[in-house]
Amino acid sequence: MRLESDYRASLAIGGTDIRAMVKDYDKWIFERKLLLNGGLPPWLQYDPSPAAQFGTAVHLALLEPEKYDTFAVIMDYCENFALKAGREIKERAQALCVTPEHFTMRHEHHWAVQQIRRNFFFALTEKGIPLPQPGDVELERWAVRHGVECKGKLDWRTGGIVYDLKTCSDIHRINSIKYENAYHAQLAHYAALDDLERTAIIWIESVAPYRVVVELLDEDDRKFGSTACNNALKTYAKEKL
Repeated sequence: MRLESDYRASLAIGGTDIRAMVKDYDKWIFERKLLLNGGLPPWLQYDPSPAAQFGTAVHLALLEPEKYDTFAVIMDYCENFALKAGREIKERAQALCVTPEHFTMRHEHHWAVQQIRRNFFFALTEKGIPLPQPGDVELERWAVRHGVECKGKLDWRTGGIVYDLKTCSDIHRINSIKYENAYHAQLAHYAALDDLERTAIIWIESVAPYRVVVELLDEDDRKFGSTACNNALKTYAKEKL
């Protein structure tokens, strides 16, 4: 049985790797070779942006709401955290983070999360999709595909469908965003690891009015995604790193 630490430490190819490989294989393989030969230098290491951190908090609030409600430390509202009053608010909140699971949330970001929660509930209800259950979220999958060890962490699986949560700033651009970021290939990777055909993206708007759209990927999305994913893995297999 693999542990959470095994997943994080493993250099098996994950969903984020698939996205990076499809978007720019040369860039990905350059960094991959560095990673396998001593590690990435500090200036190439991933530093989560505020948008990425907000997306992580949204994932937790929707898929594991009990954890969000338990470990989120909400800061008082402040217009400028660079000023003394703002720094003091931040320090007080950080002092309440007594375990590694605790994290701070700005007041306005927490407010946005509550709006997203409400819209998420209505979007699932409209589609007749049950709310996420603890045993159906953050599912680790492992397999060898095209001679390459692969891994994947499925956001949510229910009713024979893999659902992946994605935040975006404009819900009207989801089709172009899907291909620009190779989400179709990432979903194909997850589907192959879980031996499923049906995949869906739950799009979550990160700005007001925080709309939520459930998109079941169609045959073209699945076909193009699967082709891109398989080609990336086959190319990597030939590298023999």
